[in-house]
Amino acid sequence: MSLKGMVCTIPYFIILAAALLHVHVQSETSLDDGFISIDCGLPSGSSYLDEKTGFNYTSDDGYINTGENHNISAEYNANELLRSSLNLRSFPNGGRNCYTLSPATASYKYLVRATFVHGNYNGNGRDLIRSPLAFDVYMGLHFWDRISITSMTEIYSAEAIVVAEVGFVSVCLIGIGSGTPFVSSMEMRPMKSSLYPAAMNNQSLALQERRSLGASNLVRYPDDPYDRLWWPSETTSGWLNISTTGAIKRYETDKIEVPIRVLQTAITLPTTSIPLNFSWAVPSGWPTTVQPQYFLNVHYTEYQKEQLRKFDIYYNSFLWDGDTPPISPAYLFADYKSAVSSFSDTSGFYNVCIVATNTSMLPPMISAYEIYYLIQHDDTATDPEDVQAMMNIKTDYQVGKNWMGDPCLPINYTWIGLTCRSDGVTSTIKALDMSHSDLQGAISSQFSLLKSLQYLNLSYNRLNGSVPDSLTNLLSLRVLDLSGNHLNGPIPESLCTSQSLTLRYDTTNGDLCNGKSPEKKNTLILVIVIAVTVVILALLACTLTLICFCKKQVPSVRPGCVDLPDPKNQEVLKGHVQTSDSREFTYMELAAITNNFTACIGEGGYGSVFHGQLKDGTQLAVKMHSSTSETGKGMAEFLAEAEMQLFRHWDGVTEHGLHLKLPKVWTTCTRDAYYQ
Repeated sequence: MSLKGMVCTIPYFIILAAALLHVHVQSETSLDDGFISIDCGLPSGSSYLDEKTGFNYTSDDGYINTGENHNISAEYNANELLRSSLNLRSFPNGGRNCYTLSPATASYKYLVRATFVHGNYNGNGRDLIRSPLAFDVYMGLHFWDRISITSMTEIYSAEAIVVAEVGFVSVCLIGIGSGTPFVSSMEMRPMKSSLYPAAMNNQSLALQERRSLGASNLVRYPDDPYDRLWWPSETTSGWLNISTTGAIKRYETDKIEVPIRVLQTAITLPTTSIPLNFSWAVPSGWPTTVQPQYFLNVHYTEYQKEQLRKFDIYYNSFLWDGDTPPISPAYLFADYKSAVSSFSDTSGFYNVCIVATNTSMLPPMISAYEIYYLIQHDDTATDPEDVQAMMNIKTDYQVGKNWMGDPCLPINYTWIGLTCRSDGVTSTIKALDMSHSDLQGAISSQFSLLKSLQYLNLSYNRLNGSVPDSLTNLLSLRVLDLSGNHLNGPIPESLCTSQSLTLRYDTTNGDLCNGKSPEKKNTLILVIVIAVTVVILALLACTLTLICFCKKQVPSVRPGCVDLPDPKNQEVLKGHVQTSDSREFTYMELAAITNNFTACIGEGGYGSVFHGQLKDGTQLAVKMHSSTSETGKGMAEFLAEAEMQLFRHWDGVTEHGLHLKLPKVWTTCTRDAYYQ
């Protein structure tokens, strides 16, 4: 029959002798197989080579930023314990604390394992029997196992086969109100993608039990290249241990690749009339909402060729795959019976019975079995690109806070500063506020991967450099706040000119948009328009004032001198107009300047115009108001006449009236009272 799956816990084991932990180590040096081996609670920056396993264990400080380091009690610091069990990290604060196991490659398959040894690290271990310590372990968002600690010396473990969705695998410990969660070690091993096909993107396989039958020692790396732990079988009455030294071959279609060393030992029975049985139960104390769904693998081979061996496998009294013929193991070939779908039973109890057929001359034999249960992924998840981007941002800026596990889910564990939006299936990051977070360095390009981001606040940090062009890919962005930083590079033009984006930044180091910002551009245009208008109005006012002054002003009478008009005279030099201050001359000075009025250069109705020259070479013209001028003509007419005479004599006039090409031209306006 087809099997329907379910979930279960990982059993715990007591290791009392060094022989149980004996493994074959390939060399004394560190192994480099892409394995991650973390000794939780090891001092920051520390590492060591475990001589028993051959693995180089490192501190967990680069994988988590919460928790407390502890050593187990000295009385349990025995040689038979794994070295990684001598210390641990506990989590007295916070509901969820997550390890980020990286690097990983998205869509690749990994074996992940956590171990837990209490060792009376807090002095309260003697109460464990009366009041067990319990906490949950999650694979990312999904329930993996509930660890129930009742012994100070047992090694409890949780193991799973997962497909990485992003560039890391997240393992979270969650308190349930029954004591402080802790962990002793974390390990992650890459696996071939063809192995364990039931482990897929939408579901993982958690190990409840894995046994190497007929063995006396634990089998792991390097006998198992994926470092699966094949534990020796517990003593069972009636089982006979058998073994072979023959070379066991594999079929090309092998999807599990059990280590040859595991297949070289097996158990059998003394007679064909006795069935071979093993069983398990759903762990007690699990959440009632979790219904385990199981996958079973049974491994076997044949050690002899002389006699026929055939058997059937019954699963909870049902013939397993009744449409297939009985199993007859091939001589020295690795083979197995594997569930193609999960199986569950409402009783919570599972039994496997292996029975020899009527034609079999030998009793059944098996070398190993594995019991897995599904870590079923629900339909909701955070967009993998958003998850990866946020984890990269966390790494770039070494962000602490509560940034662990999935950024958006569960809702009560959403990362501080994030606002997420869900369409019922996928959650995306809508807003990210990292203001006043003491961020240093350049603005990370990882922000550009948050495609649904509408609000990004990076204000009041210590960011420097320029704004990366990649931020222009955030088409949904409506607010970008960069104020309060030390940016000194340009901002991409499309961000500066975007009409849909509110962009905030400081101008301490200049305008980072270089005048490209619409708001600043409009302001600049307005300033220019106002300035031009003011200049034009000022010029018009000056011109009108000058005309009115020359026409209307009547100078006050000061005996003994010639009175110059109030408006300033101007000259054109190299295209620029210069203005000279008004000057006053006495009659004697004017006589000297004009050589006693001998150089007459013009004659008008109001008097003659005389040419003169100052001591510095400056030339000027003096029009003398004659006492015999036409009756009724006043000062305005006199000035107009003087202006006309100058215009007629020098055709180098650039503007009507007073602006001449002579180095300096002084127009002297006077009254006939001063010229006797």
